Amino acid sequence: MSIEEILSGLPSESPSCIICHQKFFNRSSLRRHMERHLLTNRRRFQCDVCFKLFCRKDYVREHKQHMHGMKVESRTSESVPVTESKTQ
Repeated sequence: MSIEEILSGLPSESPSCIICHQKFFNRSSLRRHMERHLLTNRRRFQCDVCFKLFCRKDYVREHKQHMHGMKVESRTSESVPVTESKTQ
């Protein structure tokens, strides 16, 4: 089920996440939140401190600020893109 399919079935006012039930002021905030739940298999950015994987660069920045106490500028390289290695 896609994020758009989930959002289309929700009331337009005060939508909430069907997974964790967190409430949002608008659908765009809920859409971004749902990405955290539904796109976990697309994690391509890695924290260069603890190597945890994230699906978006800004999530790495948030993580580093909250978990490692680091102030990270948005235009600097705060994450390491992960490439899939293929063994032959």
